[in-house]
Amino acid sequence: RNGSSDALAADGPAPRLARQAGEALMGRAEAEAEREEGGEDGAEQDWPFEVDDGDHFETPREAFEDIVPLLRCHARRRAVERQLPAEDATSQLRVYDPYFCTGRSATLLGELGFPRVINRRRDFYRDIAEGAVPKFDVLMTNPPYSSDHKKRLFDWILERQRGAAARGSREPFALLLPSWTVGKALFHKFLKGLAEVYASTGVEAAPKAGMATAADSRVGVFYVCRRGQGGRPLKYVFDHVRGAGLADCPFFGLWICGGFGDAAATHRAVLRVARGEAQGFWPADGSWHSCRPRGPLAEPLAEPPPVATAAGVGEEEGGEEPEVDVVWADGTQRALPAHHLSGGRLVFTSSLALEAAGLLRSAEDIKRRQEENPNQRLRHERALAALERQRASAREAKGGKRKRSTGQRRYEKHEEAAAAVETPLTLGKGTCRHFFSAQGCSRGDKCRFSHVNDAEHSE
Repeated sequence: RNGSSDALAADGPAPRLARQAGEALMGRAEAEAEREEGGEDGAEQDWPFEVDDGDHFETPREAFEDIVPLLRCHARRRAVERQLPAEDATSQLRVYDPYFCTGRSATLLGELGFPRVINRRRDFYRDIAEGAVPKFDVLMTNPPYSSDHKKRLFDWILERQRGAAARGSREPFALLLPSWTVGKALFHKFLKGLAEVYASTGVEAAPKAGMATAADSRVGVFYVCRRGQGGRPLKYVFDHVRGAGLADCPFFGLWICGGFGDAAATHRAVLRVARGEAQGFWPADGSWHSCRPRGPLAEPLAEPPPVATAAGVGEEEGGEEPEVDVVWADGTQRALPAHHLSGGRLVFTSSLALEAAGLLRSAEDIKRRQEENPNQRLRHERALAALERQRASAREAKGGKRKRSTGQRRYEKHEEAAAAVETPLTLGKGTCRHFFSAQGCSRGDKCRFSHVNDAEHSE
């Protein structure tokens, strides 16, 4: 069903206007079918798959707004490659959200200019097993965080990226996940898998000179969230669905983005999302004005200086703060301290930048927390005890701990040969001095000394 536009876009005698009309018609029909299959927002749902009530936190509109520039960037590039009209690029982009909650993501993205959103009340994993995953151009989803959903999603994305790289195409993804996901071993394994995919296909996804060289930036992965007051990251307020058990989201949501292609394409995507409209503080008149940052802030401060106000700005504390180049509404440019910006989007090109922004714990912080926090220490001790039990069970399954048998190596003493030697044997230089038996030197072929006495040769 979702491949109909590709057939219409194929070369043929049909005029371009007819193709455009057909594509628009198919796009509307597809969107209506998806909405019918999705159900009504907020209604009591009957899911045809196993669900966890704690996963029912719907993506807010603000989160979709922050990712719209990336969708437009890929849509226009796709239109250029397929020689399609640029004005219809966003309306023809197929966005796939495989995890269904209430079906509202299709409605919100449609309001933002993307009518071809696939968000169906179906079992995503069954579709994978049966080969029923629809055709799409961009994967954008807020997956469930419980159980092994993240691992299964990462594994599937790796397979998709492997296929796209082999075809020489791109398949961007944007995943709304807790910021702590970036520090987990599961995510590190995902980054390693992406690196292997790109290395095997020759895709160079490393960033441009001057950007971070962490594992995530080397494979074209970056992170997006909203900028709040004082230039600090602003937490998304997820919409609570009845039955989730929590009124407020307990984590900081972050868009994990990648798959845009080589380093140049990734850099363009980063700039596109970072240059959203924001508010900048102008010290000359002590007021805020509209501006656009020219690029991402690589390492924002976790604790920036006091927030700028219309009355002025407090004295800066601590070390030197990074600055951001902005373009004002009148076209002039200026470098502003990070805390002189508000609104727009923050883009982090590596996990190191997330640590600097206070969105991710460093390895030292994690170790110190495990040592100082009683709950963390108890969890660590339980994990060690479980590991020891696992090792003990493995030893018992093999019949207990292996012990070296005393009869493995047997040596025999030759009394006749010993009696025949009347005087001590003098060994020459470089002669083997290892233990000899009837089978020869105890070191065997590994011995690097001579087995012939030089003194015997001299006789």
